[in-house]
Amino acid sequence: MTVYDSFRYRKGMVLLGMFFAFLLFLVSGALSRNYPSAIFTLLTFTSLAGLIAGAYLLRFSCRCPRCQNVLKNDIPVSCPNCGLNLSAVDRDQSNI
Repeated sequence: MTVYDSFRYRKGMVLLGMFFAFLLFLVSGALSRNYPSAIFTLLTFTSLAGLIAGAYLLRFSCRCPRCQNVLKNDIPVSCPNCGLNLSAVDRDQSNI
């Protein structure tokens, strides 16, 4: 598995977790409005915290293994800072 593939897998898992946190947020928010209970309110705020944590992970979790530069938004094929080829099998191979 290449570094690029592991970043894609990590991004997919975080997005899947955020999707389920969003569903839990919608369901528990609707239930807490119709049936006022502390557990539904707690579930609503917990799922909101999960959404915020997922957004943070999406933004800052993918770093270049060589220079520790944060790869923001989309995952490039090579690091824009040091030029490390992220699609190479070995983490030390470079395209420079």
